[in-house]
Amino acid sequence: MESISCPVILDGLTAAERRALLSDAGLARLQAVFAVVPDPRARRGRRYDLPFLLTCLVAALLCNCDMSIPC
Repeated sequence: MESISCPVILDGLTAAERRALLSDAGLARLQAVFAVVPDPRARRGRRYDLPFLLTCLVAALLCNCDMSIPC
């Protein structure tokens, strides 16, 4: 599984789409909440920022993703 960073995704959007996405108040609040969660991982284990990982987790849960069922 390859990872995709946020800048790569944002590069594919138009300027108007990028502004709309980044100015969404709901997204800003969610990121702000995740930003204050302490990261228990060792420095060596930090490949991705914790707020990004938590946002991905919430998105997967909202999409009813179940990794226990093979695709």
